[in-house]
Amino acid sequence: MFNFFWPVALIVFSNILYQVCAKGIPSQMNTYASMAVTYAVATVFSAIMYSWSCNLFSWTLVYKKIKIKKWRDYESYHYRLGQNFTQN
Repeated sequence: MFNFFWPVALIVFSNILYQVCAKGIPSQMNTYASMAVTYAVATVFSAIMYSWSCNLFSWTLVYKKIKIKKWRDYESYHYRLGQNFTQN
């Protein structure tokens, strides 16, 4: 029974949240720009939730990407200092 009602509750909650946020948009703002930002954020959030639900997302990949980025920053920093990595 829960599997039937939670999507309905999610839709109702999302619509209420959208309406509350829509009321907070200044009247001077372009309507289409506001809609574009809203749908862009919703698209990114939906893609993240889809990847988590299909097990396409892995914290190991995120960790590896951060580690590789830090290592590259480390190498470039020491290269600028004049240290040579090719000699042991």
